[in-house]
Amino acid sequence: MLRLLARRARPIAPRRNPFGNCAAPSKPPAPKRSPYVVLGVDKHSSEAEIKAAFRRLAMRLHPDTRGADVEDGDAALAEVVDAYGALTDAAFGAEHLVAAACEMYSLRELRDDAFHDVHDVVLLLEQELLGGDDAVEAGVATELRVEAAAVVAGGSRFAVNCSEYDAVSDVKRAIEAARGGDWALEGRPRDRDDLSTGWELVGADGTPLSNHFFLLDYGLRRDDVIHAVVRRRA
Repeated sequence: MLRLLARRARPIAPRRNPFGNCAAPSKPPAPKRSPYVVLGVDKHSSEAEIKAAFRRLAMRLHPDTRGADVEDGDAALAEVVDAYGALTDAAFGAEHLVAAACEMYSLRELRDDAFHDVHDVVLLLEQELLGGDDAVEAGVATELRVEAAAVVAGGSRFAVNCSEYDAVSDVKRAIEAARGGDWALEGRPRDRDDLSTGWELVGADGTPLSNHFFLLDYGLRRDDVIHAVVRRRA
C-alpha cells in the first residue's frame, strides 16, 4: 500500500508542447478587404473616380509624401496599389513605386519634384514597317539602337531606332543598356524580365507602358515621344 501511495505521489510531468520549440501559431490574418472598400468607392464608380481615390490615398501613404504619423504606411500603400490594380488595367505591383508615382502625379509634377528625372524618348520607328506586314513577312530584323542624348530641363532627350512590333520590354532593355550607367541603375533589384527596377517608360499622358505589350498596341508611330521616368538614388 505504501509503495502504491508513493507511486501516486510522483509529480506529473508537464504536458509536451505539440508544437515542439516553436511558439503556438498566432491568430489567423484578417480577411482580405474588397478593393472597393480599400479605395472607398462603389461598384458603379467610373475609372476617373477610381483613379482620383487612388491618387488621394496613395499620396498620403507614399514614402515621398506621407507624414511621420502614418503607421504601417508600406503595408497600407501595398493594399491600396493592389486594390487599384484589381479595378483597373494598371500593370504594376506594390514594389514598383515609380509606376505608382506615375499614376499619382502628372509628368510636370514628376519633372519638378526632388525624387525623379523625366527623359524624353523619340521613337524613330522603321519606315518600311509602317506600311503593313510585308517587311515582317520578309524577315526584316530591326536593330534597336539609342541615339545620343541632349540635356533638357529635368532630364535628357534622345531617340530610339525601333519597330512598332518591338515589345516595350525590348525597348526598355535597349535604353537600359545605353543609359543605365548615366541613370545609376546598376545594383538595383531586377524584375521578372531581368530589367532594373526604379524606372518606367510612360506614354504622353504619363501612364506606364506594360513590358508585355508591343509599341503598336499603344498606337505609337514614328516621331512620337514617350518618357522614361527614373527614380533618383538616395
